[in-house]
Amino acid sequence: MEDVARRNQRPKVDGYDDYLLLVFYAIAPSPETDEAVDLVQLGMFIGPRYVVTVHDRPIPALDETCGRWLRTGANTGQHKVGMLVYTILD
Repeated sequence: MEDVARRNQRPKVDGYDDYLLLVFYAIAPSPETDEAVDLVQLGMFIGPRYVVTVHDRPIPALDETCGRWLRTGANTGQHKVGMLVYTILD
């Protein structure tokens, strides 16, 4: 948990016994002006049957991805964790 709690981490993938930790940056609108964007650190804990994201402010692209995922069969078991991770990164 301390890797996602610390700001300004370098993008990385760490493997643990039961999960992966992926740290990278997403683009989000700047809260200071409508014309700028900021890089927002995003941590992902990836397990065999789950993905948990950790970020300190809203990321609209992540919300859109979640909505798309739910509309296209996530609840029917058609999608797997790897596809969700790919969709978030895309």
